Amino acid sequence: MTSFLLPWLRARGHAVLASLMDGHDYTDDVADDDVTCGLDRILDGIGMVVAEKRAPERAARGRRGARE
Repeated sequence: MTSFLLPWLRARGHAVLASLMDGHDYTDDVADDDVTCGLDRILDGIGMVVAEKRAPERAARGRRGARE
């Protein structure tokens, strides 16, 4: 899997992650934009998972409210 991911990550500008996967140590000299973009993507993904899990609850509440 690494042979597929490393070139893909590097091509998309994720040099830090590619370096870590390639066995190099993490250094703190990371461009702030790289970290911010990565964190934003992680938080967006978590937000989508939470929204998907809440969707059935909201739909059930909506059906109950329509009957009352």
